Amino acid sequence: MNERYWGEPHSLFSLSFAVWFIAEILFNTTLGDVLPVNLDRISSMMDCIVFLLLLIQIVFFQVYSHRELLSILLVTLPIAASTILSGSVRVMGTWMFIVAFKYTDLDGIIAMAYRILRMMIPAIVFLCLIGLLPDAFNYRFGVLRHAMGFNHPNYFGMKIFQFSACYVYLHWHSLKKGDGVRAVLVLAFLYFIPHSVTSILCTAVLFLLTIAGRFLQAKKRALLQVFETALMLSAVLCIAGTVLLTIYGMNFPLGQALDAWMSYRFSHAKQIYAVYKISLFGQSISSGYLLDSGYMDLILRSGLLVYLLFFAGYIGNMSYHKNNPALYLLLCTFGFYGIMEYGVYLIARNLFLLSFADILYSRRKKQKENIFAGKIGGAGTKEKRE
Repeated sequence: MNERYWGEPHSLFSLSFAVWFIAEILFNTTLGDVLPVNLDRISSMMDCIVFLLLLIQIVFFQVYSHRELLSILLVTLPIAASTILSGSVRVMGTWMFIVAFKYTDLDGIIAMAYRILRMMIPAIVFLCLIGLLPDAFNYRFGVLRHAMGFNHPNYFGMKIFQFSACYVYLHWHSLKKGDGVRAVLVLAFLYFIPHSVTSILCTAVLFLLTIAGRFLQAKKRALLQVFETALMLSAVLCIAGTVLLTIYGMNFPLGQALDAWMSYRFSHAKQIYAVYKISLFGQSISSGYLLDSGYMDLILRSGLLVYLLFFAGYIGNMSYHKNNPALYLLLCTFGFYGIMEYGVYLIARNLFLLSFADILYSRRKKQKENIFAGKIGGAGTKEKRE
């Protein structure tokens, strides 16, 4: 590797990520209701700036082997076709972040996101409480739900779940019993304030899997492999089972109860499937249709080929990181999240997708060791930084 590429590339990515992540949070608040500016236009401009920064990172600050270039090309072509046909840049945005993540440390980015969330969530809630930001509250089945300065209760709940996921990753080796009390308080807050079913369920799953993972890792090593296999199968069932159950129906009592509990996400997805079916390279879906299920959104909007690439990549990524219990567990948890929300394939929600770069770049592990020599961090180390 040419030495002139060391030192600067990861800092450009970090800058791009920080600007984009802060903007992504701000543009999903009710700030537009109190400021005389067009936030949608500013958001579009910010997306273009970040796109250009990532493109500069990819083209000018990274070098590639022939195998890496071929892999990038083979994945980019179907994603590009899907982007053109569907009119949605979601998957392409995620792919650009992954491609540009060649020299950057996952621990550092998660720590950065954690600090941003720890600062911005309380600040936005405080501004709402003192009346500077309106509360975009709504009702679901007669239950009052608060967004506390964010644009929707579900988004508010998702950010709390994301913050919890970052906390678990960064503190995996130093989690204590007191963290269990904090988890219960977080769940109570999610239930009584945003009342976001997805966030409540995913945070509860994260809490339970963390307890099981930590216990088995420390005490029951013989059962750890069984636990990891169960998580892998769970991820497979989440990604494939959601699509199959939606397409072929949930006409049984438990399925109907589950559908009702999840605000009829499966029924809505099946209605959209009946209209659009599944295409190979994706299609444009009318904004009048409500498509929350992440895997159905991916296969209907982005096409079968992109869905299969995501499926294979996600399971392959979990397998690749099986020796990193924190990351492995979190990837499984977000796999569950994708049943109910489309954000499973968005970096804005699932930050751990950046770990896909470890598969894409075969020499990444050695490169990271060279770049970040002497730094504290890594989900496999005993000391964690915030």
